[in-house]
Amino acid sequence: MKRILLFGLCLITPPAIQGQKGGGAGDPALPGRWAAGISLGSWSFGDASTGTDGEGNRLRFRPYRPTMWGLAAHIGRSGFRAGLAARVGDPGLAAQGEEVSESGLVSGPLLVYDGAYRLVALTVMVSERIARVHGGPSIRGVLGFGLERWTPAGESGKTIGAALAGVGLEIQLSRRWVGTVGGEVGYTPASPFQGRHLPSGFRTTGTWRRALTAALERRF
Repeated sequence: MKRILLFGLCLITPPAIQGQKGGGAGDPALPGRWAAGISLGSWSFGDASTGTDGEGNRLRFRPYRPTMWGLAAHIGRSGFRAGLAARVGDPGLAAQGEEVSESGLVSGPLLVYDGAYRLVALTVMVSERIARVHGGPSIRGVLGFGLERWTPAGESGKTIGAALAGVGLEIQLSRRWVGTVGGEVGYTPASPFQGRHLPSGFRTTGTWRRALTAALERRF
């Protein structure tokens, strides 16, 4: 009950944002250097292939909004941390056309084929606390580099490199349990699509993605 009252006071009292790094006065007592947990996220993607059809209309293909489940582990306390994350999901394949009209460029309907791919992402991450709400949650910045394996149903897959940057709000739920909500922006220089799966004349492009993620971890 005391924790609930304290949390409520934090919500109604203007917090002081401190830019101090981990290990400063007033930090919560973290019981161990190691932590492991689970995550759930929603990813959305930019175009991964573009081209024109036989009538000259522009077509765009992109992966479509997988739900990503993950496991992660890291070492470190309040300041610098390093860790490894593994996430898996089933992106769909989305296609959308564009045509030129008197009023300008008009987008056609979005067509989606669900579960077209199995995506496995392995990422090495580093993070650092960049600010802290006095006596409460911490704001952490994250950088990561890794590999993604994109496998179409019933076919061989493609492995590509990926980089990401993000920010998260970390809330200590108890002495050993910590919750995090955050966002990421990622980029793969290579398209997840294979050229042989695309219509003739279409080109693949590097692909941007955005992600919203929630995680729960336990410290050891």
